[in-house]
Order: sequence, then C-alpha cells, then structure tokens
Amino acid sequence: MIEKQQILETAIKIAKKRDWQAVSMHEIAEVCDIKLSDLEKFFSNKNDIVKAILNQIDYRLDLEQFDFNHEFDTNKDRIFGVIMHRFDLLNENREAIISMLRPAMSSPELALEYKGNFCHSMRLVLEKAEITPSTAVVEDAMIASLSITYMLTAKIWLKDDSEDMNRTMAALDNHLTKMFKFFTIFDKLPLAKTLWS
Repeated sequence: MIEKQQILETAIKIAKKRDWQAVSMHEIAEVCDIKLSDLEKFFSNKNDIVKAILNQIDYRLDLEQFDFNHEFDTNKDRIFGVIMHRFDLLNENREAIISMLRPAMSSPELALEYKGNFCHSMRLVLEKAEITPSTAVVEDAMIASLSITYMLTAKIWLKDDSEDMNRTMAALDNHLTKMFKFFTIFDKLPLAKTLWS
C-alpha cells in the first residue's frame, strides 16, 4: 500500500524532470503505480500536492532550533536567518519547487488558493524569529509586509542558482531594511502603539 510520503516524493521527482503545469494527476498515479482513485484518496488535485510539500518545508522549519543571541541579534537579523534557512530547505528540491510554484506566479486565482498556506508560513517565520507583534493590527501589518518582502526576494531566488545565494541574501537584506523603515513609521501611529511586545 502506497503512503502519502511516497506520493510526495514521486511528485517531486516528476517535477524535477517535467513542467509541472503539464503533469496530470493520471500521470502521477501511473508513476506511483496506483489507480487514480487511490491517489485522489490522498490528494484531490495537484495543488493539494504542492500545499503538502510546502507544509513539509514549514514543518522542518518549525523543528529547527535557532540559536539567537538577543544581546546582538536584531529583529531584522533573526528574520533574515529564518527566511534564509527556509530558502535553504527549498533549495534541496529547487528545480521541482520552482516548477510547482511557476503556475501560481502567473495565475492570481491559484496564488489566492495558496494564500492561507503562505500566511501560515510568514507567521511561522515571525515565531521562529522570536518576534511577537503587540496587537492583532500590528500582526496583520507585519504578515502583509513580510509577505511582500518574501515574494520580492523569491523573485531573485528563482534566478539565483549560486551555492552561496549571495544575490538572494543581498535582496533579502535590502527588502528587510525597507520593511523595518516602514515599521518605524507605522509604530508611531496611534493604532499601532508599540511594535514589539
């Protein structure tokens, strides 16, 4: 009997070799040597497979123990460290992940379908960076800003196939600097009160 993990690993192997947009559920079932109906017991469509793979990335990120020094590491430093670790995890199956995410880059409807997963990922980044927004309003603003920062950086990551990811790191540093400048202003607004608890 095939397991969910085997299906995900097979999907990654397929996406490494083929354009994910052109892959069908029937093909995935065929490579897994199972019936389509059996595959659909685990995943109703390809988007569910992608979500499950990204959830595994977040699960592994959540297990990671970051050794931050609060005396020296700023909020920006900690977010930078967590996000770069997430990119490291994505790099393990880089070709497959890029192939799987490419359709969402050109489809607002598909991007919207992934929104819940993505917001969860950004909340996890804040949590692992040991940052606790002081209010719900601040948290929402931070998630939105961090999402934009992440997506702008991801555009560079897509083209950055170097081992050290220098371009990705430079882009992330630049976008985080801008994000924190925004929050310096935002923090002075009456509704925000204080940014960090």
